[in-house]
Amino acid sequence: MSAPPDDAVPPPRPDAEAAATGGHTPTGEGRTFTADRVGIAMAVIGAVLFSAKGLLAKFAYDDGMSPIALISFRMLMALPFFIVVGYGGWKKRRPTILTAD
Repeated sequence: MSAPPDDAVPPPRPDAEAAATGGHTPTGEGRTFTADRVGIAMAVIGAVLFSAKGLLAKFAYDDGMSPIALISFRMLMALPFFIVVGYGGWKKRRPTILTAD
């Protein structure tokens, strides 16, 4: 038996190649953000910002900022995040649980 000609074998599909290589092609084309990557990036950014909080507080105290002013500033910076989270919770009201009497 002779081997089939090269044009008889279809080339691999891009989506099959991406699935076989973990969501991206070996050249880096078609790379997508997955939930895992976004979660890991958010965890790393959160850890870096949390660790930088002490340094920023030390610099603020060295420049003469009072503890009350620093706490007030931190709360004002956090307020937009609390508003967004509170609005999201308000929009997703949980249904009331009906009990049988």
